[in-house]
Amino acid sequence: GLGAPSWEPPQSIHKQSEGKVPKITANGMIVHASSGNWVLPFWRQKPRHIFIRNPETDQTTRRCTGPKGSKRRTSAAVLISADRGRNWHASAKPIESRTAGWLIENTLVELDSDSSLLMLFRTKAGAIFSCKSFDAGESWSTAKAVDTLVNTDSKVHMIKLRDGRLLLAGNDHPRPFVHDRSANELVASRERTRMVVWVSKDEGETWQRLARIDDGSQTAQAPGNFLSGLVFGGGGKASGTPRPSDFPNPGTSDPFQLRDMDESSELSTQYHYPTLMELPEGSQKQAGCAAVVAYTKSKLNVVSQKTTGHEIHVTCISLS
Repeated sequence: GLGAPSWEPPQSIHKQSEGKVPKITANGMIVHASSGNWVLPFWRQKPRHIFIRNPETDQTTRRCTGPKGSKRRTSAAVLISADRGRNWHASAKPIESRTAGWLIENTLVELDSDSSLLMLFRTKAGAIFSCKSFDAGESWSTAKAVDTLVNTDSKVHMIKLRDGRLLLAGNDHPRPFVHDRSANELVASRERTRMVVWVSKDEGETWQRLARIDDGSQTAQAPGNFLSGLVFGGGGKASGTPRPSDFPNPGTSDPFQLRDMDESSELSTQYHYPTLMELPEGSQKQAGCAAVVAYTKSKLNVVSQKTTGHEIHVTCISLS
């Protein structure tokens, strides 16, 4: 046989001492086919953040409690290697946005039509933001909101299928606020109660919602059998049909934005931190699907905002 797998010792490729700000990555590297560059999305996160809510606008922002005038700012970028990982450098200009709140947990693909790179971001603005690079990641366009991709300030992941379509997984509801009756104030909730998969057939210009990841006890199928779910080990199911449980407060005009916060509140099921992967062609028939989405499933206490029971689940996606 080939023997036990072995790994070289890890090496630092971008230190915190560079700019004196932490560097973080949450999604994988891609190889830019036309240039051969290895491109790894990452972000620089300003330390010592706190949440501050504006009672006049009901908006929650993240601010630094560090010294005023500090140049340490949260920004996104990519790391680029032109020699198969021996040397790395960061894209020159940080990607920032005053309207996004922050641009983090970025995910990217190379587009077939012109070899440009498309990058999407988690934000605090209630929507996913995007930008493009036309020089193999060295510089990037201004990040702008994709109004059709609602997001609850949670991680997303995007891949390009072999046929050129793009798949995207993430939470597609606004960030809820809960009513703390003891203090008579609204508190931003960490709820991520619905995860969906989108597809784009035009390189990210438009997106269609394909399916929702449900608890394994629920069964449903996407319209037209375009995308269906196959449970792996009691994981999730992919569903295209919204249910009343999608909306915690169906009788209100804004069903996601207000929920009572009291001791009788039930635990909320969380679906978050998705990772997509297209399966090799030879394995699709055996597995009965073309791609999988892995994600973390947990329970959130609406009162304490603490999560418990974290598990990794996998849902199979069958693409026609």
